[in-house]
Amino acid sequence: MLPEAFRVQLGIDKGTDIEIYMDGDAIVVEKYVRGCIFCGITEGTIAYQGQLICKSCIVEMAVCCSEEYPLRVRGLKSGEIPVVV
Repeated sequence: MLPEAFRVQLGIDKGTDIEIYMDGDAIVVEKYVRGCIFCGITEGTIAYQGQLICKSCIVEMAVCCSEEYPLRVRGLKSGEIPVVV
Protein backbone atom coordinates (compact mmCIF):
# COMPACT_ATOMS: atom_id res chain seq x y z
CA MET A 1 0.00 0.00 0.00
CA LEU A 2 1.35 3.39 -1.00
CA PRO A 3 0.53 6.67 0.74
CA GLU A 4 -1.90 8.83 -1.26
CA ALA A 5 0.59 11.68 -1.76
CA PHE A 6 3.11 9.21 -3.20
CA ARG A 7 0.50 7.71 -5.57
CA VAL A 8 -0.58 11.17 -6.76
CA GLN A 9 3.03 12.22 -7.40
CA LEU A 10 3.67 9.05 -9.44
CA GLY A 11 0.32 9.15 -11.25
CA ILE A 12 -0.74 5.79 -9.81
CA ASP A 13 -4.47 5.41 -9.15
CA LYS A 14 -5.77 3.67 -6.04
CA GLY A 15 -6.09 -0.07 -6.71
CA THR A 16 -3.51 -0.08 -9.54
CA ASP A 17 -1.09 -3.00 -9.41
CA ILE A 18 2.48 -1.86 -8.77
CA GLU A 19 5.88 -3.42 -9.04
CA ILE A 20 8.63 -2.67 -6.53
CA TYR A 21 12.22 -3.73 -7.17
CA MET A 22 15.82 -2.73 -6.57
CA ASP A 23 17.97 -1.19 -9.30
CA GLY A 24 21.43 -0.91 -7.78
CA ASP A 25 20.99 1.26 -4.68
CA ALA A 26 17.61 2.65 -5.79
CA ILE A 27 14.16 1.33 -4.93
CA VAL A 28 11.97 1.52 -8.04
CA VAL A 29 8.16 1.77 -7.82
CA GLU A 30 6.19 1.63 -11.08
CA LYS A 31 2.86 0.49 -12.48
CA TYR A 32 2.81 -3.24 -13.10
CA VAL A 33 2.34 -4.08 -16.78
CA ARG A 34 1.39 -7.63 -17.64
CA GLY A 35 2.99 -9.19 -20.68
CA CYS A 36 2.73 -12.34 -22.77
CA ILE A 37 2.43 -15.39 -20.52
CA PHE A 38 5.06 -17.19 -22.61
CA CYS A 39 7.77 -14.61 -23.43
CA GLY A 40 6.90 -11.54 -21.33
CA ILE A 41 6.62 -9.04 -24.21
CA THR A 42 4.23 -6.24 -23.21
CA GLU A 43 3.46 -4.77 -26.65
CA GLY A 44 1.16 -6.25 -29.28
CA THR A 45 -0.52 -8.73 -26.96
CA ILE A 46 -4.00 -10.19 -27.32
CA ALA A 47 -6.19 -11.20 -24.38
CA TYR A 48 -7.36 -14.81 -24.63
CA GLN A 49 -9.28 -16.46 -21.80
CA GLY A 50 -7.93 -13.98 -19.27
CA GLN A 51 -4.29 -14.29 -20.38
CA LEU A 52 -2.15 -12.06 -22.60
CA ILE A 53 -0.39 -13.71 -25.54
CA CYS A 54 1.78 -11.94 -28.12
CA LYS A 55 1.31 -12.49 -31.84
CA SER A 56 4.71 -14.18 -32.22
CA CYS A 57 3.84 -16.81 -29.61
CA ILE A 58 0.43 -17.37 -31.23
CA VAL A 59 2.13 -17.99 -34.59
CA GLU A 60 4.72 -20.26 -32.98
CA MET A 61 1.96 -22.29 -31.29
CA ALA A 62 0.12 -22.59 -34.61
CA VAL A 63 3.29 -23.89 -36.27
CA CYS A 64 3.89 -26.39 -33.46
CA CYS A 65 0.29 -27.59 -33.65
CA SER A 66 0.27 -28.00 -37.43
CA GLU A 67 0.17 -31.41 -39.12
CA GLU A 68 3.74 -30.83 -40.31
CA TYR A 69 5.11 -30.86 -36.75
CA PRO A 70 7.94 -31.32 -35.83
CA LEU A 71 9.35 -28.32 -37.66
CA ARG A 72 12.36 -26.30 -36.60
CA VAL A 73 11.76 -22.66 -35.79
CA ARG A 74 14.89 -20.53 -35.70
CA GLY A 75 16.03 -16.97 -35.93
CA LEU A 76 13.19 -15.71 -33.70
CA LYS A 77 13.73 -12.39 -31.93
CA SER A 78 11.25 -10.52 -29.77
CA GLY A 79 8.27 -9.47 -31.84
CA GLU A 80 9.35 -11.33 -35.01
CA ILE A 81 7.30 -13.92 -36.82
CA PRO A 82 8.95 -17.36 -36.76
CA VAL A 83 10.75 -18.56 -39.88
CA VAL A 84 9.90 -22.22 -40.51
CA VAL A 85 12.63 -24.27 -42.19
